[in-house]
Amino acid sequence: MKKRHIYVIWILLAVAIAASLYVGASGGSSGTSVAQRVSQIASQVRCPVCDGLSVEASSAPIAKDLKNTITKDVIGGMTLDQVEHSLVERYGSSILLRPQRSGITLFVWLVPVIVILAGLGVLIRFYYLRSRRKSWVK
Repeated sequence: MKKRHIYVIWILLAVAIAASLYVGASGGSSGTSVAQRVSQIASQVRCPVCDGLSVEASSAPIAKDLKNTITKDVIGGMTLDQVEHSLVERYGSSILLRPQRSGITLFVWLVPVIVILAGLGVLIRFYYLRSRRKSWVK
């Protein structure tokens, strides 16, 4: 029965970590001002003419135009996902600094987490079996 408790604890820990990662990655926007939401979105949108800069960090005219568009969308009540979807429709998926979490990119986001959790499971199992073998030798 002790062995099952250990597995249950590790499964609960894995679920807690996965939930934390999901909540952290979703970047909820409740309780933030319009300026904070615009800044959050603009920091995740690539400037089309700058090399690797976000709209938030760029001073290019097109970046200012995009920031104004984002501001209008946020004031209009659009969510982060809706604004991103609108920009992707106009400029393509390369406009986002952070890839979308759907389709194949969702798989790419999840694979490292799954590999890490599986590796931890293998290590725990290895050390557990090793400790049991040592107890037999003594």
